[in-house]
Amino acid sequence: MPARLRHLALFAFCGASAGCGAQPSDATDADTNDDSSDPASPCSPGGGEPKLEIGHGETAYLPLEPGGSLELIHGPQGGVHVLVALQAAYIDASDEVVASFRGYIDGEQLGASFPFLNMRCNEAEGGVQSWNTFLIWDAQPEDLHLQTVHIEVELTDASGLVLNASKEAVLHDPLLE
Repeated sequence: MPARLRHLALFAFCGASAGCGAQPSDATDADTNDDSSDPASPCSPGGGEPKLEIGHGETAYLPLEPGGSLELIHGPQGGVHVLVALQAAYIDASDEVVASFRGYIDGEQLGASFPFLNMRCNEAEGGVQSWNTFLIWDAQPEDLHLQTVHIEVELTDASGLVLNASKEAVLHDPLLE
């Protein structure tokens, strides 16, 4: 099936599902192929020290600098969330990976999500990536706006390897300016 038809079929299947993110517009089939046959690839387990980075992004993984800003998004059912992305290297992403996202403000957990992720190889950027993952907040937007949050992620790959990462960011609600 030509790549364009696969993308259209994926779009039609996913619809408005939060778990299905669109590929970046400049992605090619080579960007999403499994490179597990090359043990030196950061998309393959065993080629180096496993690592996990927290980023952000709706349609692609984007790095998030410590203390960077995350936009608070108002959901259609009254909730609020931010979009988190992950990049990992030297893990087994041959099947879905299990993740646990937690968000803290002043030591109190106010955000969480527990998704299964399908990570895609982006060897040029340094590993497998996921994006468009909701970290859902259990607080009012006014209580979250301009707050520094501590985000913790625990990821378990297909082989059972567990990685942890954390990052500080500032929540920003454009509707409150």
